[in-house]
Order: sequence, then structure tokens, then C-alpha cells
Amino acid sequence: MSIVSLKEMLSRATQEKYAVGAFNIVNHLTARAVVDACIEKKSPVIIQMSVKTVKQMGLEETIRIIIPMLEAAPIPATLHLDHCTDVDFAKSCIDAGFPSVMIDASKKSLDENIRITKEIKAYGA
Repeated sequence: MSIVSLKEMLSRATQEKYAVGAFNIVNHLTARAVVDACIEKKSPVIIQMSVKTVKQMGLEETIRIIIPMLEAAPIPATLHLDHCTDVDFAKSCIDAGFPSVMIDASKKSLDENIRITKEIKAYGA
């Protein structure tokens, strides 16, 4: 199965009234364990990564290892960068192939938060 967008995954879950687990992983081994458990349960999965984890693994290695793992899974799956406060890093992750990125500009003013969020949304579109 191919990776599905977070929007598609959550829209279907909303329509069919079920939850989708989002699991923070710290390396390829924890990703494999989560994916295997979700395959066993026939459950869609969101693999979440922190900025720190992506930087520790390396962005290119993260994409090279995690994306094929999710593409090979016979369940709906996606990869999500969680709570990224660095606009440039968020853009790098989008460029590298992250299907989902959450920019966190919560420490900025409301106007700046909205501007940054719109910037990342447009960049990822």
C-alpha cells in the first residue's frame, strides 16, 4: 500500500468513526515495532517523529528507511514531523519527502503564528 496523506487518513477515520494511533518513534527499530503491531491489528498508523529524532537519524536516512517501511505496509500509513519550531527545517523535511509536517509557532505572537502556519501550509501544497 502506498503512504496516504494525513488528511485522507483522518477524513476516513472520521467518516467511519474510528481512531488512528499516532506513535512517536525514536529510531528505525521502534518504527518497525509500531508498524508490525499495526499490521497485526490491521490498523492504520501515523508514525510521528520529533525534530530531535530526525536530526539524530539524519533527514536523508530517515526518509530512506522509514518511507519504504510505510510504503511496504499493507495498511494505511503516514509519516509526520511533530512540533517543528524551525521554519527552514520544516521546509527541508517537506522537500525530502515528509508527507505531513506540524509547524509549531506557539511561542510567537498570534499574528506571527498565523503567518508562519500559512507559509508552511502553502509551501507543502
